[in-house]
Amino acid sequence: MDYNFFGVLNEEGFKKLSEIEKRKHLSSLSFLKTSISLFNGKVALNQHGGFIIKKKLSVANKSYVFKKEIGSEIHEFLLNEYQGYIGADLRLFQMDFVKDNYAINELDLKDKGLKYFNYFFYQCCDKMDQLMSIDSNGEPQLESRFASLNRTRDNFGNLICENKELVFQFLFGKKHYFDTELFKSNDLIKHIIQFENILQILIYLNNRFSFEEDMFFSNRSITAKIFAKYENEIESIKVVEFLESVFSNKFYKERKYGLAMHHCLKKDLNLMKLSANSFKELCNTYFDCNFENLRLGSYSDSHINHVDFFKKEWSKFTS
Repeated sequence: MDYNFFGVLNEEGFKKLSEIEKRKHLSSLSFLKTSISLFNGKVALNQHGGFIIKKKLSVANKSYVFKKEIGSEIHEFLLNEYQGYIGADLRLFQMDFVKDNYAINELDLKDKGLKYFNYFFYQCCDKMDQLMSIDSNGEPQLESRFASLNRTRDNFGNLICENKELVFQFLFGKKHYFDTELFKSNDLIKHIIQFENILQILIYLNNRFSFEEDMFFSNRSITAKIFAKYENEIESIKVVEFLESVFSNKFYKERKYGLAMHHCLKKDLNLMKLSANSFKELCNTYFDCNFENLRLGSYSDSHINHVDFFKKEWSKFTS
C-alpha cells in the first residue's frame, strides 16, 4: 500500500533545525493545525443578577498538533504492519463458542451471543461515549453500537497525532522502527490491535445473530455507506456494487481502466454524475486504486474498446 506521508521528511536535515525552524517547516508542508485555547478574562453580573463570563483568545496558550490525516494514515500503516496479531482471538472465540454451546437451541444461543456482544462492546466503548438523539416521536434514541465503534476507531487518528515519536518515525520513513519490540512496549499500538480483535468478534456475533444493522464494517455496509455519500450523483446502489466487483480485481486498477469506467458510467450509460476528480477520490478511498488523474483528453481506439467492454460487463452484471 502507498502512503502519502511515509518518508516525506529527511531525518538528518530536519534534526539540524531549531525548534522554531522545525515548526515552520512542518507548517509549510501543511502538517500542523493550530489550537488556541480560551481563558476567562472577566466575570461580571448581568441585569438579571446572573454571571457573564467574557472569554478571550489566549495566544500564549497556542499549540500546534499534527493534523488528523497523518494520524489516520499511520493507523492504517500500523494495522498493516501488525496484521499478524489480528485474527487469532476471533478464531479462538469461534471454537470456544461452538464447543461450549453444543446442542443448545437457537433462542438460548442468541441470548448467550447477546451477553457476549454486550460484554465485548463495553471492552471498547464506554457507556458515556454513546450518543443520544431524539427520534420523530420525540423519544430518546441511542445510537447503534457500530456507530459508536466507528467513532472510537476513527479517533485513533487523533490519539496517534499526540504521540510525536510515532509520527516522526513514520514521517522519516523508518519502517524498521515499527517492529515487535515496539508493539510490546507501546500501549497505544497494543490498544489499537486489541480493538481490531474485539471488533472482529463483535462483527462475527452480529452477522450470526443480527442484533443490529451494521452500516460501517460489513462488506455490504461499505457499499451502502458509499451510496449514502454519493446517492445524489450515482443512479443506484447497483452501480456501486458493479464498481466494487470490477476494482476488486487488481488488473483493472490501472489508470486506463479508471478512465474507461468513468466514461462508460457517466457519458454512455448516464448512471453517474461524478466529476473525474470526485470519481478518482471515490475509487482511491474505497477501492485502493491509487489513480492520480482521470481527466480524459482525446479518445483513442483502445479507450473506446475499454468503454465498450465495461458496457458489456454492466449488462451481464445487471441481467
